[in-house]
Amino acid sequence: MKVSFCKTTISYAILIVLILVTAVYVMIAGQGTPRLLLFQREALNLQHGWYYYDSNRVRRPVKHLPAKIPEKDGVAALFIDTRDLPKNMPPGDKFDKFLCVYAYHQDVVVRLDGNVIYHSETETNPSWIRSYRGMYHLVQLPLDYMLCRTIMIETKAHLKSTAGKFEPIQLSGRSHLMQTIMLEQHFQSMLGVFLLISAFFLFGTSRVFSSFVQNDNSLLSLAVLAICLGLWQLEDSRILQFVFGYQPLHWCLEYLTVLAMPIFTFLFLYHIDENKNSIAMRILSVLVVAIPAMQLLFQVTGRVHISDSIYVSHFLYLYCSIHILNCLLKKRHTILNMILVAAFSSSVGIFIFMIITLLFFELFFGTVMSIGILITFGAMILLTYNRVLLRAQETSKNAVYKELAFTDIATGVLNKTAWYTLIDNYKVDADAENQSPVEFTIVLFDMNNLKKTNDTYGHLAGDEMIKAFALAVKTSFSGIGEVYRIGGDEFVAVCKGAEREKVDEALEAFDEAVATQPPSEHPFGAAYGVTVFVPFSRKDFEDAITKADTQMYENKVAMKANRKD
Repeated sequence: MKVSFCKTTISYAILIVLILVTAVYVMIAGQGTPRLLLFQREALNLQHGWYYYDSNRVRRPVKHLPAKIPEKDGVAALFIDTRDLPKNMPPGDKFDKFLCVYAYHQDVVVRLDGNVIYHSETETNPSWIRSYRGMYHLVQLPLDYMLCRTIMIETKAHLKSTAGKFEPIQLSGRSHLMQTIMLEQHFQSMLGVFLLISAFFLFGTSRVFSSFVQNDNSLLSLAVLAICLGLWQLEDSRILQFVFGYQPLHWCLEYLTVLAMPIFTFLFLYHIDENKNSIAMRILSVLVVAIPAMQLLFQVTGRVHISDSIYVSHFLYLYCSIHILNCLLKKRHTILNMILVAAFSSSVGIFIFMIITLLFFELFFGTVMSIGILITFGAMILLTYNRVLLRAQETSKNAVYKELAFTDIATGVLNKTAWYTLIDNYKVDADAENQSPVEFTIVLFDMNNLKKTNDTYGHLAGDEMIKAFALAVKTSFSGIGEVYRIGGDEFVAVCKGAEREKVDEALEAFDEAVATQPPSEHPFGAAYGVTVFVPFSRKDFEDAITKADTQMYENKVAMKANRKD
């Protein structure tokens, strides 16, 4: 008994809901169970107890970190007394204590009672980079650091926007600090890995569907965009610092990937937008090239560091998302389209919120941004695959229609329409090795005794005779040429670039098929003529047919003479 598609879908939906309800129930019911973690403790955040000295050497407390304090002679110094460190000292091996300092475009010096225990100064090459990016500094403390009175952290900013800024500082063992850093941005790092894996599958899919979606590189553009987004998310999560410490590469991944994102988003948009010549698309095509170029120019000339102008790239990415949303709103309101509109609307709202908080409050919520990217990318994948599948179905239908239009139903070979399509649309095809035009061989066949068979045995017998003849020609020239039926009893085999020996072998195979055909009241036979030529236009094909026809007629006359003898 067959189950309808609708009932099957409802059954799947009920099962999925049941699984989700079970998961929610288990999660809620198990809230009181003990936690089993690979690392049982996290690093200690030193947010309180810090202070600095103003220009009059007056001690000023810092309420909490992160904070921004005034500089003196281009250096900002933050202090904490060891007696003010929390009594519940951080876990970890007592011989393995580290301070974790995140410096954003800053040089870092750490002192214990005035003695330097750590010094990091970045020298950029080329010099116009000025500063690479924010990096973590793990500063190992000596065993007797609690005997010292003061810990001082100095920073010297390379950019005005980061002068005097201090991010939260942690104290713990190395392993616990690494755990804390990874957990802080774990969503971004997971999203980065997901995007890179998605790019791999998108590249593969673009190859699979390349024959169906010619001149449509939306999948390829989306794959490259996924690489840019994935690398940026991994770099922004700061987890890549555990993999390598080469700062120039960190700079490239942090900033150049962001510059490339609007470009590939535009290329994706260009392939899905039906109105490619609209004013909005023309303006956007100029902006996605001009703005990144200006950002790089300002960076090289020292006018504006790329970290201070990166929000412009976010604006461009936002504008592209709004344009995609506008394209969706113009389409008919299907369920899929409504889902895509909701997804892009929410992501646009997130991007606007992020830009406002970044510009006016100097706040950046990495996880929120990642959620917006995930929603946008997911909607792009859904939109692209829907388009590609529709194009593939359309291409398959067109291929079926083309086959029906170009195939002779009675014999299965190509018909007269296909023949005239070939010679009318022919363009000179050069040989890849010597760049010389490709040589063609045409074999024109004319069946013998077809009229006599039709008159004696009827047209059904004549049709069977034509089918048997066409099968013999098609089989003989399989692999070296195409066979066309250009008249009632006239067929032509077109061999492009085939060696004459191969053509002779095919003709021998045809002669063998004629000689060894099963006994019949109406056996088939044919005369044929062969012409070798280099075509440049339709006229060359017509001339070749004329020459082959002359040779074929001579062959037919000779065959009749032999039969009389």
